[in-house]
Amino acid sequence: MNLSAMRLKVKAQLGGTASSMSDTEIDVLLNRAYRFGVPTLIPGEMFEGTWEFQAVIAVDTFAYDPHVLYLETSGARVTIEPYTLHSDKSTVPLRIWTDPVEFYARFERDGDLTSGRPSDVLVYGRSIVIRPGSYGANYYFYFPAKLGPSSDLVTAGLDDENHAMAVVLLAALETAQEKSLDEYEARIKSRLEQYLNPLKEQSLGRGHKRRSRRSF
Repeated sequence: MNLSAMRLKVKAQLGGTASSMSDTEIDVLLNRAYRFGVPTLIPGEMFEGTWEFQAVIAVDTFAYDPHVLYLETSGARVTIEPYTLHSDKSTVPLRIWTDPVEFYARFERDGDLTSGRPSDVLVYGRSIVIRPGSYGANYYFYFPAKLGPSSDLVTAGLDDENHAMAVVLLAALETAQEKSLDEYEARIKSRLEQYLNPLKEQSLGRGHKRRSRRSF
């Protein structure tokens, strides 16, 4: 289903209330549903992956990339070299903290000058804090994560009809909720599950290929 068709279907779900909506406004809704909404609602492998990045020397706080929805609290690894199938022995686990009070009771809050390989990470909000914070090399970090698409919809739209309609309905649902269109909201919600369920089944192991998942 191409992008133009998806726009028309959003308007169709909202009837006359959508007559004044521009393509740009609808595209914002579609892309929000595509990149963040639908991935959040689908459990399993379809949107699982690994957030990986190279830390710069002496920088201890990093914001999530925009397509990272959330990090898992286990399985994070660090290595001094880029991960490859032949260097997995060099990766070591990171201890994950989620309570900043406990974390900063153990580590200095500002200007942690302790040097050495990073071993502990605070995951809080949409950022992480690394300790020790004064490491002497550019380390590579790998976090199991829920990942949305990293770019907006293209003109060609989506090949999978269920995925395309789930995005359309979620975009329409956001508008219905914002404008308190209760009748439209109820109808859209009932249709949304019809298209989400096949995606959930696919993602939970019915033949879907795992995407960018690393086995450390």
